Amino acid sequence: MSYEIEKLLPRHMRVMDLLIAGFSQRQISRELQLTPQAVCSIVHSRVFQDRLPERRRDLQRSADPPVDESGQAAHALERAALPAACKLVGLVDSEDDRVALAASIAVLDRVGCGKTADARCTVDLSAEQADLIRETLGMEEL
Repeated sequence: MSYEIEKLLPRHMRVMDLLIAGFSQRQISRELQLTPQAVCSIVHSRVFQDRLPERRRDLQRSADPPVDESGQAAHALERAALPAACKLVGLVDSEDDRVALAASIAVLDRVGCGKTADARCTVDLSAEQADLIRETLGMEEL
């Protein structure tokens, strides 16, 4: 005997979410302790099929990170980048060899010279950034 679902219940939505996640109908029946016939009836119902594309979009939107249209996040990262770089450069001189090595590798990776055969690299710095690095490292000229 077959029946038509008129309204999706929370359990039906769980079936939908598992189906979207790639579960087979057999896996869904085991996971939710439903008969395979019940899962088949749910999945093939008109109301389920009508709601499925919308639910896929909803889940995709919730999985996508929100877009910072105001640029506040980028601005905050820019403000924090130079102090973070100075801190990392400071760790290069650590007495702990493991810390110094990890910091050195991180610095080289950030400037595009990490783990490559080419030992040369180019770094574009503003005069202000060069002065700050020079001051941090206690150097006369950079």
